Amino acid sequence: MKRRLWALVLRSSTAAICQVLAPGGAVVMLNFSYRSEPEADRAELLRLAEANGLNVVQYGDRPFKLWDGIAFVLVKIAGTT
Repeated sequence: MKRRLWALVLRSSTAAICQVLAPGGAVVMLNFSYRSEPEADRAELLRLAEANGLNVVQYGDRPFKLWDGIAFVLVKIAGTT
């Protein structure tokens, strides 16, 4: 039940992000989940991005020196709604 609710929140949030971004607009997601499975996060976020017309341009890097947060950058593909 909890996992299905989380999946629904992810789908609706990603769709809402896509609706408000202009083509070429970007969104940064930090610590997509706290499940300590970065490969699973990457796969899930890639699937959600593709389904919503977003391109993942930063794919789960750890760009910070003082924090171990994982960052994803998604850009809205031109011509998607």
